[in-house]
Amino acid sequence: MLANVACHEPSPVKMKDNKYSPEVANNYEFSHIIVDWTNTGNNSHTATSIGDGTFFDSGNVGPGGTYSKVIENAGTFQYSCALIPKMRGTVKVGMWYLGGGDPPFTTDSDFTVGWAGSEDPDDHPASIPSGFDADIQVKRDDGKFKDFLIDRTGSQTETEWHPDRPGTYLFRARLQHATTGVATKYSPSMKLVIRRP
Repeated sequence: MLANVACHEPSPVKMKDNKYSPEVANNYEFSHIIVDWTNTGNNSHTATSIGDGTFFDSGNVGPGGTYSKVIENAGTFQYSCALIPKMRGTVKVGMWYLGGGDPPFTTDSDFTVGWAGSEDPDDHPASIPSGFDADIQVKRDDGKFKDFLIDRTGSQTETEWHPDRPGTYLFRARLQHATTGVATKYSPSMKLVIRRP
């Protein structure tokens, strides 16, 4: 089951005694999501990301308790309950773009492509957390994903992009711990279809 949310609305996830519900929380519109976990079970649970809580860790949440986490970077964040490891969940956070005019987009279009926060810095100021970096990949048509930008840190959260030829472009990003190398899986792909003028 999936939960898609708008940028400002928290995504509720229930901690039941054997599973999270929903198991997947999504926000593809911006690189920003608020997840609210509520323990509706009879036992304590956690929401602990991969890498022993590299990206977030709720600690023990007792029955009726809650834990809230704001994630402002693109990636697919897998997590589990440290007390009942078979409980697994995922938070998927997408990339964003700005510009290009009205579709259909052409090779005359200019874009800003981002992987943290949103295109409005007053809405959600973007940054890569200290100690982490972001990797961004791109794929055109039926090719393979290739590194587009790697090891982005701090305020390096967006870039200008001008398509050099027509095609269907897919962008994706992940967040990585700079020291341990523990990384999220790549975000859901953001698609831009480019035509000739």
